[in-house]
Amino acid sequence: MSGSQNKTQDKKHLIEALLFASPTGIMLSEISEKVKLPDKKCVNLLKELRKEREGKPIQIVFEGNRWKMIVRDDLTPSLHGMVALPPEIGKSIIKTLAVIAYKTPVKQSDIIYIRGNKAYDHIKRLEEEGFIKSKPQGRTKILKLSQRFYDYFHVTKGEEKYLFEQ
Repeated sequence: MSGSQNKTQDKKHLIEALLFASPTGIMLSEISEKVKLPDKKCVNLLKELRKEREGKPIQIVFEGNRWKMIVRDDLTPSLHGMVALPPEIGKSIIKTLAVIAYKTPVKQSDIIYIRGNKAYDHIKRLEEEGFIKSKPQGRTKILKLSQRFYDYFHVTKGEEKYLFEQ
């Protein structure tokens, strides 16, 4: 391997390590900054890494403006009970998600009324993580659970409201 190929391989390994170390994924601009390469070159390396991981248990995806490593969808049911939410998703965000799940579909303004102004940040984070989707409606948004929510929590659509009954 030539010196140029070695450097490229080293950068690719660094990108892979960054993805592995980031539980919530990493934005392209952060990757570019860390590996000291232009965005376009990083995207090419990310695409190479994604192709190399096709069919493997851990895959590289671009989701919610972040690149991340995830477990292949067909393997996630086997991990139930073993994997927790990333520690960066605090209890208050989970409580906001629970209210959204109970009331889905729900107006963002109703969630803010129930959970307070901090819920704006919670909703943004939940969208970035792919647990909810939003659609503008007038001066507010309608919030719904995404497929990722159902897959992650192993819930069938329609069952989410029963999770919170006592």
